[in-house]
This record gives sequence, C-alpha cells and structure tokens, in this order.
Amino acid sequence: METPLCSLQTSSPAEWLLDTGATNHMTPSRHWLDNYTLLTKKIRVYLGDDHCLQAAGIGNMHVSLPSGASIIIKDIFHIPCLSRNLVSVSSATSTCTYIEFFHGYYVVHFKLPTSKFELIKLPQIDRLYPIPLLQRSQHAVLQAHLTIASSPSVPLLLYFGTTGLVTSMFQRSNPCTVRTSVPDCLQI
Repeated sequence: METPLCSLQTSSPAEWLLDTGATNHMTPSRHWLDNYTLLTKKIRVYLGDDHCLQAAGIGNMHVSLPSGASIIIKDIFHIPCLSRNLVSVSSATSTCTYIEFFHGYYVVHFKLPTSKFELIKLPQIDRLYPIPLLQRSQHAVLQAHLTIASSPSVPLLLYFGTTGLVTSMFQRSNPCTVRTSVPDCLQI
C-alpha cells in the first residue's frame, strides 16, 4: 500500500475540502463514519510539511445531495490529529465521480446509484475548494411558509446561502409550503 499524503490547515470541524494531493479521504471526526473498523495495521499519513500522523480506523459516510439522492463515500481514514476533513480527488475520481475546475468555481459530477449524475457547482473560496457534504442523518425537513406577491407561474429558485447550494425549483403560489432537506444547524 502506498503512503497516503494530505494537506494540513485549520478549519471548521464540519467543513470538507477537496484535496488534489490527498491519496485517501480523511477526517479527524469518528462520528462522521458508518461501518467503522479499527485499524490493526499501522497506517501513517504524511502531510505536505513531512509531518506524520497515524490513522486509527476506516469507515464510510452516507451523504445526502441537494436533490435528496443519497451516495456513500467509502474508505475514509479516521485520523484523530488531522485538522481538516479531506475529500481525495484521486479517490473520488476512481469511483466515477468527475470534478471539473474552473476560474473561481468547480463542478462535481456525483454518480448516483441509478447510474445518472448529479451536478453541483460550487465556489472556490480563498484558493480552496470547500464541499458541503451533509450526512444523511444530519438532515431535517424545513417547512417554509412563503407569501410571494408575484405571478404563480414564475418559478422560485430556493437558495441556502449558508451552504451555498441551490436546492430545488418550485412553483410560486400565494401562500405556499416548501419542503426541502437542510442540515439541522439551519433549522429555524
């Protein structure tokens, strides 16, 4: 097995970053992982500054996408002393997820269990590629009662600025109830 590499910086504990230098998906948070297995063999992870950390275990994460579709990110290393959650670009692309990088943004093409793809366009922020991966168990149903005075035939695009995700297209009505999936931290 090759020696895993990754980057190291500080961030929000729930933030995930795409990392082109990481050879495996990695997280310091055990609670993100399902089907967790303690590693019996030592796996050392070398950071970009030659600092070395040891992986404690490995697991999978069930993720809900903005459409409500669910995917599983497999073989995520649990590295307690790591300060970032990292999504390895090489691991992601080896499982038929495609990632396109552009000036100021990137597009992730998640392959769904139906063999279709869900595309998500996300901004590059401070030269980093944050990706809002939301665990299926962290989602809640938000009921928003909207009163919109404009024409009912005009589509309403619901946007959550905190996550940066455009979640769905709805028809305007006067008033209407919108049901969509949002993380618990955004509940009102």
